[in-house]
Amino acid sequence: MTEKKLVWDLPLRLFHWLFGLSIIATWIAIEIREEQLHIYLGYFIIFLLFFRFCWGIWGTTHSQFRHFFPWPKQVKNYLCALLSGNVKETAGHNPLGSLMVFLMFAVVTFQVATGLFLEGEVWSGPYERSVSSDTADTLENLHNTNFSIIQVLILVHILAILGHYFFKKQNLIIPMITGKKNTDIAGDKAVSNSRLFTALIILAIAGGFVYWLVIVAPPPPPPPPSNDALFLY
Repeated sequence: MTEKKLVWDLPLRLFHWLFGLSIIATWIAIEIREEQLHIYLGYFIIFLLFFRFCWGIWGTTHSQFRHFFPWPKQVKNYLCALLSGNVKETAGHNPLGSLMVFLMFAVVTFQVATGLFLEGEVWSGPYERSVSSDTADTLENLHNTNFSIIQVLILVHILAILGHYFFKKQNLIIPMITGKKNTDIAGDKAVSNSRLFTALIILAIAGGFVYWLVIVAPPPPPPPPSNDALFLY
C-alpha cells in the first residue's frame, strides 16, 4: 500500500466543504424565498471567510496565501505545461487552482458585503438603513449579477475536478476529505499537524468579529414616532 502524507490540514478541509455547502444553501434559500435563512447563511459565510483569511496567514504551509499566490508567470508556465501534456500533480494548489481560490474569495466577499446593505421583503441586511434607496437598488443589482459570476466559477470548479479525474487520472476529492496525498507527490512539503489550537483561537476571534459586524456596529433602528407626532395625523 502506498504511503501517504498529510497535505491539507483539518481546518482547511472543514472550511472547504462548509464554504461550498453554505454557498449552495444560500442559493436554495433564496429560491424558496427563505430570506431569514439566506441572511443567516450569509453571516455564516462571513464567519468562514474571516477564518480563512486569518488561516491564510497563520495556518499550515499549503493554507498560507504566500505559498500559493497565483503569480502571472506561474500561471502562464502551468498553462503551457498543461497544453503540452507535461504537467505534474502538485502537493498543494497548482497555479490555476490558486487562481480559482482567489477569484472565488473575491467574488464571495463582494457578495456578502453587498448583502449587508440590501432590503428584503421581510428581512433586511443590518446596514440597510445606512444607504439611500438608490444606492440600495444599485447594490442589489450588483449582488444579483455577482451571483451569476459565482455560479460560473462553481461550474468551472466542477469541470476542473472532472477533467483531472477523467483525463489526468487525479482524484482531487479524496485528498480534500482525508487531507493526504501519496508520498511521491507530497514529498518534503507534507505538514506535520493541523495546528488545531491556533485554529480554535481564530474561530473564537471570527465569531466575535461577526457578532460585532451584525449586532454591535450597525446603526440603531429609527425611534418610534412620539405621541405628539401621532396627534398631527
